[in-house]
Amino acid sequence: LEELLEHLLHTTHHQSETIIFNSAVLVAMVGLYRFFQYWPALSLKWRQRAQTGWQHYKTQKLAAWQRLSPRQKLMAAGAYASGGALILFLLTL
Repeated sequence: LEELLEHLLHTTHHQSETIIFNSAVLVAMVGLYRFFQYWPALSLKWRQRAQTGWQHYKTQKLAAWQRLSPRQKLMAAGAYASGGALILFLLTL
C-alpha cells in the first residue's frame, strides 16, 4: 500500500506514511462518531435484555425456593448464615 501510494501520488516514504496514518485516524474518528450516534439505542436494548434476564433468574430462584420443604429451607438458611459468619470471621482475623 505504501509503495503504491508513493508511486501514484509521487510522494516520499514519510509522506505516504503520514497519509496512511491520517486516513486510519479519520476512519477511527468516523467509526467512533457512528458508535456514539447509535449508543442510546444499543444501551436501551442491553438494558431491556438485562432486565428480562434478571426477571427470568428471579422467577427461577423463587420457584426453586417454593418447591423446598420447610426443613430444606431451614437447612439452606442455616448453611448461608453459618457460611457468611465464617467468612466474616476469617476476614476479621
